[in-house]
Amino acid sequence: MAAETVVPDFFVQILSKYWWMLLIPAIPPLMKMFAPLIKGKVGEGVVNLAAKLRLDPNVYHMMKDVTIPSKTGTTQIDHVIVSKFGLFVIETKNYKGWIYADTKDAKWTQVNFKQKNRFQNPLRQNYAHICALSELLELPKDKILGVVCFMGDAKFKTEIPSGVFLEGRYVNYIQSFQTPAFSEAEVSGIIQKLESERLERGFKTNRQHIWQLKDRHSTGGFRSVEPGGDGAPPSKNDFAVTGCAKSACPKCGAAMVLRTAKKGANAGNQFWGCSRYPDCKSIRPV
Repeated sequence: MAAETVVPDFFVQILSKYWWMLLIPAIPPLMKMFAPLIKGKVGEGVVNLAAKLRLDPNVYHMMKDVTIPSKTGTTQIDHVIVSKFGLFVIETKNYKGWIYADTKDAKWTQVNFKQKNRFQNPLRQNYAHICALSELLELPKDKILGVVCFMGDAKFKTEIPSGVFLEGRYVNYIQSFQTPAFSEAEVSGIIQKLESERLERGFKTNRQHIWQLKDRHSTGGFRSVEPGGDGAPPSKNDFAVTGCAKSACPKCGAAMVLRTAKKGANAGNQFWGCSRYPDCKSIRPV
């Protein structure tokens, strides 16, 4: 009969008292994993605080973490502020270091010491949100105003693009609009529509949104293919632009335009193509 292994009592006592030390090696990778989420929430908290302190809640109705259906799946918006002076769509970024930005560029650059990071142009990202809200609420885009807020220790080394603000300065921009764009009834209708159409806030909605984003940029619905269909790289003469799309390019955020293939197997067929072609070749079927 095999002898039983006996664990000394003092080992049991030490383990029961200091068990939490076994979790220490897991802390760094967990912090790295959740750092972007934590930074994002901190930035959103600063936006919330600035709005609460300086915007009259009887005039400006703020909605946080708004996920709505769109033609491409779902669109997740950090903040929406509804008022009679306009509908404001706020994208929050929490960065530190130097920022190099140009409105026309698909990506901007962050330099933090010796680290360089490229990230999507948030103005184009926010334009996709504006398009989704315009479709959902059946509102003209000129009544929906985009705002990008940079939180944290960020310093622009280039001219700050129009529509981009540091910290709580976005409030000044919102307050600069004093001409009513909506009636009180329209404001109530917009709020009611958003509340009824938005997805329930929480982990499940966030997870589903991330999944559909990954799917959209890999194999789902949107593809980067050659319009000519003959295997050769297309030129600007391979198709004609016939109209503007209601949604933004899923790859770079630029406007999609309706094109017609002029040669190849797809000659005569229409498709949505990125307006930044040939730099971006993303397309989707009509």
